[in-house]
Amino acid sequence: MKMQYDLNLSRIYELVINSNPCYAFLLKGNSLIQNKLIAAHVLAHCDFFKNNARFSNTSRDMVESMAASAER
Repeated sequence: MKMQYDLNLSRIYELVINSNPCYAFLLKGNSLIQNKLIAAHVLAHCDFFKNNARFSNTSRDMVESMAASAER
């Protein structure tokens, strides 16, 4: 997977964290139009996390949970 990423065959354009509020991180190398499209995509992820019945009972403190996991 890393080789595919290094050769620009596949890219991860954003990272969305299911928290309240939702956090999204975009790649610095994205063009302006890519970031605009990705921001719209991220908003859809956030809406999905917030309003989907299957995700309604998930923990919204993902940032704290991720930090605790990183420390371990």
